[in-house]
Amino acid sequence: MIKLEKASLDRAAAEGIITEAQSSQLWSYLTSQGSTASDLNLIHFFYYFGGVICILAMTLFMNLGWEQFGGAGLTLISLCYLISFSLAGNHLWKNKNYQIPGGILLTIAVCMTPLLVYGFQRWTGFWGDDGPSLYGDYHVWIRSSWVLMSFSTIIVGGLFLRNFAFSFLTMPIAVAMFYLTMDLVPLIHPSQTYYWDYYNRYAVGLGALMIVFAYLLDRKEKEVDYSFWIYLFGVLSFWGGLTSMNSDSEMGKFLYFVINLGLLFLGLFLYRKVFILFGALGALVYFYHLARQVFEDSMWFPFVMTLMGLAVMYVGIKYQKNKEKVDRKFTQLLPQALKKLRPAEKS
Repeated sequence: MIKLEKASLDRAAAEGIITEAQSSQLWSYLTSQGSTASDLNLIHFFYYFGGVICILAMTLFMNLGWEQFGGAGLTLISLCYLISFSLAGNHLWKNKNYQIPGGILLTIAVCMTPLLVYGFQRWTGFWGDDGPSLYGDYHVWIRSSWVLMSFSTIIVGGLFLRNFAFSFLTMPIAVAMFYLTMDLVPLIHPSQTYYWDYYNRYAVGLGALMIVFAYLLDRKEKEVDYSFWIYLFGVLSFWGGLTSMNSDSEMGKFLYFVINLGLLFLGLFLYRKVFILFGALGALVYFYHLARQVFEDSMWFPFVMTLMGLAVMYVGIKYQKNKEKVDRKFTQLLPQALKKLRPAEKS
C-alpha cells in the first residue's frame, strides 16, 4: 500500500502515463471510498489507544501497591493476565475483521512477561549481583537484575511472532533489546564503579546490531513491517550512545557530523524516516557546537546559520514537490549491487 495524492495522478497524466480523463475518473473513484477508510482509521486509533493505555498501566504506571502481593502473588496475577490476554487475542485473531484488536491483546500479553519474571525472581530470590529492586524501577534504573526480564520478553515475543504476523508485537521486543544495551553493562563489568563510557559503547554497538537485525527482517518480509520498532529503538540506542560520547578533538566532532550525514542517506536507502530524523538532529547538535565553541565570537555565524536553515527548508519544499522524481533518480544512481540490497518500501 502507498499513499496516493492528486498531484501524483496529475504528474502521471502530464508524463503521458495515463490520460487526464483517466486521472480525474480514478481520483473521483478513490475519493468516493474515503469515508470508509477514514472510519477504519478512527477505529484503529481507538484500538491502539486503548491497548497503549493497558500497556502503560501494566508497565510504567505500576505502583507500589502491587508490591503488597509479594513474589508469589505477582507471579500468579501476571500469569493469569498473560494467559487471559493470549486466549482473548487468539480468539479475535481467528476472525479476519478483528485481527488488529486481537494482535494488540497479544502484544499486551507479551508485555506482561517482565512482571511475571520479576514476580518469580522476587519469589525465589534469584537476582543478579546488585540485588532486588521494585518493579517500577525496571523502566527507570539500570541494573543487572533486569537482564533476565528483558531476555524473557524477547523470547516470548519471538514465540508469539512465529504464530501471529502482527507488526506491533515487535514493540515489546524492541524495548527489551533497548534496555539490554544498558542493563548488560553492570552484569559484564560488575567490578566497575563508573559505567558511563561503557554504557555509550554498548549502546552504539548493540544499537548497530539491532539496526542490522531490523534490516535483515526488512529484507525478508515483504508484507508485514516487523522492522519499524526495532529500527526505532536501534537508532535511538546507536545515536544516543554516539551523542553522549565525550570527544575533545574537533576531528572527532566532525566525524560525528559525518556519521549523522550517513544516517540521512541510510534513511533514503532503507525508506526509513527515523534515520533521517536522528541524522538531522545530529547535524543540529554539531552546528550548535560550532555556534557555541568554534565561531562563538563571529558576528557572521548567526547569519550564515540562518541562511543554512532556510536552505534546508527550501530543499524540503523542493523534495515535497518532486518526491517521485527524486526517489526515482536516487534509485537510478545506486549501483546495481546496492539496488539488490535495498529492501522493499513499506506502506
